[in-house]
Amino acid sequence: MFSACTKVVNINLNTANKQLVIDGQVSDRPGIPDTVKLSETISFFASNSYPTISGARVVISDNTGISDTLKELLPAMPGTYITSPLRLQGTPGRTYTLSVYTKAINAAGQNYTASSTMPDSTKIDSLGQTESLRMRFRPGGNPLDTTYNVTVHWRAPSSMAYYRLNLYYDDTMLNGNGINIINNKYSEGLEMDVLYRGHAFKPGDTAQVELWCIDQNTYNYYNMLNSIINGNNGTSSENPTNPLSNVSTGAVGYFSAYSVTSLTYKIK
Repeated sequence: MFSACTKVVNINLNTANKQLVIDGQVSDRPGIPDTVKLSETISFFASNSYPTISGARVVISDNTGISDTLKELLPAMPGTYITSPLRLQGTPGRTYTLSVYTKAINAAGQNYTASSTMPDSTKIDSLGQTESLRMRFRPGGNPLDTTYNVTVHWRAPSSMAYYRLNLYYDDTMLNGNGINIINNKYSEGLEMDVLYRGHAFKPGDTAQVELWCIDQNTYNYYNMLNSIINGNNGTSSENPTNPLSNVSTGAVGYFSAYSVTSLTYKIK
């Protein structure tokens, strides 16, 4: 007979310190406000609803001296702050700094900062189609229909570049699980082609593709986020880690400046 001593370890999963969660972006889309969303982390057993943070002071500035204090969208969207396009317009090559002041996490008040430099944009040369063996994922798809996948073509710059691609149908993003990111590590200065295998269209459908040019730190953040989403972050599923953040003072999330081009295509 064997016996063993068992030590009971009590882990309090509800007492983790709250952290600020930042989802902030600046783009070069003309006339379209940029957004910063603020919320806070929740305890392990809480519902999957993150409390938003209102009443914060949110400022975005660039390295030329332009600054904009963002307006919170109350009462419709508490915790969402937007820029004034007349005041702040994203420009490739400029470095943007986000500053957030809030008392939501620390009653004494706390400043949080992050910076990102907007890369030059890359033009999408063309979109195309290739026949798919998969049925449409949207309601009403017939497995006997001939369907098509969208292909994206562009020429990569001669220097290292990082991209995020978004595919839309009827203004609905079709990225599926995770974020579509790619770099030109082996294609500097060459033609690049991307095939969206996971989303099938029928003749007459219109697809839209956005090509975001992001910096390396943003790419690394998305890459780690994808690993977490797909359960492959190098830790046990019971104890996932947060992706690396560029926000100071212990906040989670990310602030990114990116340039974007887009193109639409009607399936033939």
